[in-house]
Amino acid sequence: MATATPSIAERAATIGNGLDLGQPALIGVFGAPDRRRALVRSARGRITRVEVGDRLLGGRVVRIEPVRLVIERASGVTQLAMPDPV
Repeated sequence: MATATPSIAERAATIGNGLDLGQPALIGVFGAPDRRRALVRSARGRITRVEVGDRLLGGRVVRIEPVRLVIERASGVTQLAMPDPV
């Protein structure tokens, strides 16, 4: 029987201090390159699915890359990156 290789986020979630639970975190990116979506965990623990154009963290999602989400805000650009591989 084949077993699936855990994703970066899954590995980080099982290691102490893998994610800073007090900060928003990018926990997954999926979909075709021209229609990507992302899963973001809020500081309160809520999981939200977003796509380009959605509002998030006081700004608008402008780009979703395989390991990064870019949010444009009035104060500048904010990026959420996938946790470092363990």
